[in-house]
Amino acid sequence: MMDHQKRYDGQTEWLESHWEFGFIRILESGRLEMTSAQISRVEVLTGKIETQDNIIRIHFVSKTITNDPRMVSSARRFELEGNSLRYEIEMHTTAVEQSMLHLKIALQRVK
Repeated sequence: MMDHQKRYDGQTEWLESHWEFGFIRILESGRLEMTSAQISRVEVLTGKIETQDNIIRIHFVSKTITNDPRMVSSARRFELEGNSLRYEIEMHTTAVEQSMLHLKIALQRVK
C-alpha cells in the first residue's frame, strides 16, 4: 500500500491525497501487468523490463482505467540504479490535453 500526500504552495503541513494498492505479475508473453486500485479508480497497465548497463527500467502504459471519467491515459516508470529507485507517473486527463508529469519520486537505500 502506498499512501500519497500533497502540499499546496504556501502550506507547511502535508495533507492526505489518496492511497493505492497494487500488484505486478508476469504474463505468459513475458510482459508485465500492473493493477493499481485507488480510492475510486482502478488502473490496469502493461509494460516490460529493460536493462542498460547497471540500470533496470520498467515502463508501464495504461490498458484500462475504470471508475474515473476524467482519466484518458496514464504511464508509470520505475528505474533502479544501484541503491537509487526513481518513480514517475504521467497522466492525461480531460482537463489536460496531453500526457504530463504528475508525480516524481526518488528514493535512496539507507544501510
